Amino acid sequence: MANKSWNPLNYLWDDYRPSSQEHILFARHMVEAAQAECRRMEDRKVPRWILRFALHSLSLDPPPPVSVVADCLVMVAVDLGCDISNIVALEERCVQTS
Repeated sequence: MANKSWNPLNYLWDDYRPSSQEHILFARHMVEAAQAECRRMEDRKVPRWILRFALHSLSLDPPPPVSVVADCLVMVAVDLGCDISNIVALEERCVQTS
């Protein structure tokens, strides 16, 4: 994805089937990208290509690792305008909010 000719707006996630470790790392980077884009953009929305990644990941069978599911849900929460600054990860399997 670091290829300069890659355009995220045109990327289809249908064939994206990474290893568990790669999926965990990539999902973490996507959460960071979603948060950075929301801070940068005035309408504070997550780019659609990031949300398509989250939807694709959440619809996989078998499901991705739990931390990937949690990261995808964070991406959706950010897009919905939820304040995630008070979310605390507990053992990478669940989150706690105040």
